[in-house]
Amino acid sequence: MNPPDKNKKRQRTPGEPMVWFSGLGLTLGLLMVAGLLAVIVYNGVAVFWPARVARISLVEGKNSPAGRDFFAVLVREREKVASHGTGAQEQLLFAGNKNFLGTAYFYNDTDSIAREDYPKSLLRIERAEFGDALIDPVSLTTREGKVVPVGDSDFAGNLEK
Repeated sequence: MNPPDKNKKRQRTPGEPMVWFSGLGLTLGLLMVAGLLAVIVYNGVAVFWPARVARISLVEGKNSPAGRDFFAVLVREREKVASHGTGAQEQLLFAGNKNFLGTAYFYNDTDSIAREDYPKSLLRIERAEFGDALIDPVSLTTREGKVVPVGDSDFAGNLEK
């Protein structure tokens, strides 16, 4: 029996590179599906856990498109564009109520905020026209004309209708 010749190249099976390419394609496809699911989960979390609505009061002499006292949801915080490296921060706030304010989003300096609290009574309500509204409800008038105050036990049930 003759020993194998070491100078002889290893012969490949005719379809072997295609097997590797199909495996690579499958791996790439699975990574893309996993990435797409990760994007869906990341963006979908806000549907089940929406951002809290804050009641914000600005320092004396400062004003915003929403006035001195307003409700808002923090969207983003960043270094102020015109700060030139001073470290001044500004917040992008969603104030909703576009029909009253003319805009739903605006930037506000973080150092102009005097007080920021998160009462549980504040609500973000979806509307078909003018976008979402941020409100602090006082009472609710049902379709039958009955006025239900916030403290009433039927308030939450009537709000769901």
